[in-house]
Amino acid sequence: MRKTLLVVLTTLALVLGFATLADAATAKKSFKVSIKSNVATSQAGRFIVISGKVSGPGAGGKKVKIQRQYIGGAWTNVATVVTKKSGKYKAVVETPQGGTTSFRAIKAKSSARKAGVSATKALPVYKWLYLDHEPPAHGGNDYQAGLAETISGVNYPHSFRFTQGSSYLQYKTAGLCTTFTTRADYNVFNGPQPADEYALVLITEKANSPSVQKEYEVPLFQPKTVTQSIAGVRRLTVALETLNASPYYAALGDPKVYCNAERLPSWVGIDFI
Repeated sequence: MRKTLLVVLTTLALVLGFATLADAATAKKSFKVSIKSNVATSQAGRFIVISGKVSGPGAGGKKVKIQRQYIGGAWTNVATVVTKKSGKYKAVVETPQGGTTSFRAIKAKSSARKAGVSATKALPVYKWLYLDHEPPAHGGNDYQAGLAETISGVNYPHSFRFTQGSSYLQYKTAGLCTTFTTRADYNVFNGPQPADEYALVLITEKANSPSVQKEYEVPLFQPKTVTQSIAGVRRLTVALETLNASPYYAALGDPKVYCNAERLPSWVGIDFI
C-alpha cells in the first residue's frame, strides 16, 4: 500500500513539474528596451537626442513612445518614432524648462511579447533665473527690483537699484546653481558726482561649512561684470558696502543665477536655523 502511494505521489510530482516547465516555456517575455541621451546635461529650451534599441521578436519597424517627466510630475508623451529593422530608434525631444528631467521609452506589447519599458534616463536641465523673479528672504527698504537699466549702451530689464549700503538680499539656492553674474555700475539721478566707490558683496553658505564673503570693488562710472561660481552653495546673499545716502545709486544689471531648476526653492522656517 505504501509502495503504491509512493508511486502515485512520484508520478503526480513529475506531471506537475512538466506542467510548470510547459507554462514557463509558453509564458510571454517582455521586450527589452534600452535608452541613452546624446548629452549629460541640457539647457532650458534646447533639443536633445534620445536613442536606444528594442530587443525581441518583431521589434523592427514598430512604434516606440518617448515620455518625459519633471520631478513630482506625471509622464507625458513627447515623441513617437519607428524602429529600424535592427530595433534601434532615435528621437529629437525638447527640454523646455529648468530642473532635472527624466525620459523613458515604451514598446507596446505584441502577440509574442509583453510591453517593454526602458530604464529612466534623468539629466539636469539648467536655466538662467533672474533674481528679480525670485523672492529674497531678507532685504531693506532702500532697493528696487525689476527695473530697466542701461549700462554701457546695453539694456538690462531685470535690474536692481540700491540707494544705500544697508540692503542685503538672501536667496535659497539649495545646491542647484553653478554661477552668479551681474553687470555693476553707478547712476546719478540728482546732484553732484559721488566721491567714493561701492563694493558688491557676495556671501555664500554651504552645508556644514562657515560662510564665505567676497567683495568686488566697483570704480566710479566704470561698469564691471561680476561672475562667481556658486556650485554647492545652499544660500546666497547679495549685499552692498560703502554706499551712503547720496544723489546717486548703485545699479546691478540683470543679476541672475544659472541653476538646475525652473524656480529657486521657497523659504521655510527651518531654513533660518
